[in-house]
Order: sequence, then structure tokens, then C-alpha cells
Amino acid sequence: MKIINNNTKAMVIAVAMTIIPINFAQAEALSSSPLNPEFIKYTQNPSSYFLQNPTADGHGFGYIPPPIKIPKESVLSKTSLGKLSTTLSTKVLPATFDLRKLGGVTSVKNQGPCGSCWAFASYASLESFLKYKGGARQTFNFSEADLNQYHGFDYRECMGGNFIMATAYLARWSGPVDDEDVPYPYVSMATPGVAVNKHVQNVWFIPDRAAPGKDYNTTVKTAIQTYGAVYVMFKWDDSDYNKANAAYYYTTMAGENHAVAIIGWDDNYSKTKFNVQPPGNGAFLVKNSWGSTWGKAGYFYMSYYDKSLQIGALFYNAEVTTKYNHAYEYDPLGWVTSMGWRRSSAKFANIFMASSNATNIKAVSIYTPVPNSSYQLSIYKDVVANKPETGTLVKTLNGTIVRPGYNTIPTYATDTVPPAVTGGKRFSIVMTLTTPGDKNPVPIELPQANYSSAANAYAGQSFLFRPYGTWNDLTKLKGYEKANISMKAFGD
Repeated sequence: MKIINNNTKAMVIAVAMTIIPINFAQAEALSSSPLNPEFIKYTQNPSSYFLQNPTADGHGFGYIPPPIKIPKESVLSKTSLGKLSTTLSTKVLPATFDLRKLGGVTSVKNQGPCGSCWAFASYASLESFLKYKGGARQTFNFSEADLNQYHGFDYRECMGGNFIMATAYLARWSGPVDDEDVPYPYVSMATPGVAVNKHVQNVWFIPDRAAPGKDYNTTVKTAIQTYGAVYVMFKWDDSDYNKANAAYYYTTMAGENHAVAIIGWDDNYSKTKFNVQPPGNGAFLVKNSWGSTWGKAGYFYMSYYDKSLQIGALFYNAEVTTKYNHAYEYDPLGWVTSMGWRRSSAKFANIFMASSNATNIKAVSIYTPVPNSSYQLSIYKDVVANKPETGTLVKTLNGTIVRPGYNTIPTYATDTVPPAVTGGKRFSIVMTLTTPGDKNPVPIELPQANYSSAANAYAGQSFLFRPYGTWNDLTKLKGYEKANISMKAFGD
């Protein structure tokens, strides 16, 4: 644990004179989320994605698809949007929107030939949130170099990445740090004593649009207007770029190779400005990471009908580093895949050892793959080793996580006392999570070749509750010997 300081049986049930056999062995078979097909393609032929040859004018790419596949959006209802915009039913999105006009973006940067677009796009989103909606509208210049080199995954610096990797780095409080402290393009060794500026506790993994086109952009537009720039991925090909208009339209589906940030849109942007005319007008305004002399001051327009475009994430939360003093975790590489009992609900737990002093557990974080995931969360103190539901039950709470992604759940209201555990003794976080439409609710970190080979686990850390009554140490389950549940606890 890392603590950061600062066989077959059958039962027959009679139901309305109908005999239904239930095969418990089949019902209790573990499953894991299938590997992202794009990740499989990447590992078979990395150069087809990464395009180690840069653009004609020397700019790099760097997007690598993750092993986990975020489910595609099936046109979300207003309820699914939840707190994103409580006025969506009456509010009409404007025909044009530009965060620059609202002081909501930081300066354009230049990744050079390095495969670090993913780091730049991640921070373009986070910096935009802080400048546009982050409390006192703070301006930061975060270090892509530190993220690019010290993310902890299998890739060396400049060899690519994705927003889930960036989330893992930020969620374990490795960053963000200032660019001034760790300047781009790369660093030769870790810099001791570099201060982390913020704690990122929530990242929204926005489900991809149901289809390309002007009719499927409500979610991403509302996200931008509400919080700031959104990280996206697409396939860059020089031949599809209209340099005179700084306009881009890729006409076929293909493996993405570049990550950028959408900062606005124009519903009336003419289809005649692209090399090949799309089915209709409309384009996103995009911030690139190829310097301010590229495109139109570093920006370009991408057609709503671009078939390679995939929506990624919004880094919409960053808090002061003093809110939580301790982070209890076993998953420095975050969410690699998910598992479950082939049903949309599962119960699981992590057992941690509390710090030497009595500790208030102020929050718990978890990854969820779909909108409106519901949970029951319990905290036990003074638990017996390997037995998550022993000791004393301190707190139970229920709720719904509206947005898929990385989410932090407060364990108490501001006018109440946070649940406390005993210093120097074990405590457990027990969660029952229901993910509608997804039958692998449990997010886990484990070694995945060509991605997270460094992941490791030990007995006594993470546990999965078998349906009908027993707890199982994750490391004792075949295929999960080095797996941990991606669930953290935060305290003072």
C-alpha cells in the first residue's frame, strides 16, 4: 500500500409453476472487460498508430489507445447529464462558442517531434478548467515533461500515452507540477522537492458521440461551456488538412494517433472550407500543441462529421493540496481493466493500514465506466486481517455517480464529523457498485503487456465478494494474482 503524505451445483426454484434451474458455477464465473480492439491493433503494429514519422512539417503525435474501452454514448438523456447542466431543458446552446473570448484557455504550446500530445491535451483541459471555472480563475502552466516521463507506464518519454494514463498520474498525486520546475521537453532525472500544485480528484471520461455529425454534440458542447476544454483524439493525415483555412476533415474511421483539446465550436462553419466537403456545415474549434505559428495561431477547425474523432475526457476538478493529507491506495497505475461476476453489480473491498494517528476518512475514490452508477459504501475500523466486514462499522452511505470516469465521493457533509478510524490499525472500504448495462463493475489495476507491466499486488489488500456469501482475496483468484482494486481512501 502507498500512503501519500501532504465446480458446479444447481438449485431449482419454483416460480409460478415454472421450474428454473440455476447453475451457480456459471453464475459465479468471473469475467473481465475485453481488451479495447484499438489497443490490440496498436500492440500488433505500433507504428500504424504512433506514426513515428512526424507530419510533413515536423510535428509529433503520440496518442496510444488504452486497454480499457469507454462505452459509446447512446444519446444521453437530460437526466444522464445530471448536475452537468441543470438548465439544459431550457437553455439553448449558442451557435458559436469560443473559450478564448472568455479567458478560458492558456497559451498554445509546442510538443515538437516528441510523442507527447496526450500530455499537452490533458493539461490543456486542466489548465482551461482552472482559468475558466476554477475558483479564482487561476492561470497555471503545468509540466508536460514531468507527466511525459514519470507517468509510470511501459512507454518511455516521448513514446506516447492517453488520458487514462494522465488520470492515474494525477490521481496518485504525482502532479501536476509547474513547467518552471520541470521544463519541457524532457528531464534526465527526477527532480526532488518539486511541489505538486493541485490534487485532481475528479476526471470525467466523456462517452464518445453516438455518431459523427451536428446532431450528436450536446454532451461535449455542454461540457465545454460549463467547465472548459475537452481532451479528444482523432486520426491526423496531412492530406486531409486545408492549410489556408486551418480546417480538417478525416472521412473514414481509423486508429487515432493524435490528442488535442476542443475549446469551442461554430455550427455555421462552412463545409466548403474543407478539402472534401462533409455532409453539412459545422466544426469544433480545436487547440493543438504544435506551436502558435501553426494553423491559425495554433488552432484549427475540425468538422463535426470527422469520422475519426473520439471524445476523451474533461479534467474538471483540481483542489488545494491541503484538503486531504493522506491518500491510501494500491493502484498507482489506476484503471487498467474491469472485472465482475457477469452481472451489473458487485461487492468489493480494500483493507488499508491507517497512519499512526487517529484518522478521519474524508473521501473515497473509484472509477466507473458508465453514467449513473449507484453505490453503497461502508467504512469499518479495527478490522481483522483478510476480513473486510469485521471490526466496527463506522459509516454507510449510498449514492449515484452521474459521470463515468474517476470520481471522488465525500464521506460526510461539511456540517458533520467525518468518520474516524483507529491510528495504526486496519480499516476497510467496502463498496457495492452497480453499473447499468455493464457486467464488469470492478475497476482494477493489473499487469498488462505493453502498458502496465509494473503493476503488482500482495495478499491482504483487495477483496472480491463472491455471490452467495464469501470474500476472496483478489491475489488468490486465477488471472488476478497481481491485481488490486482501483479504489482509494483519503484522510487527514
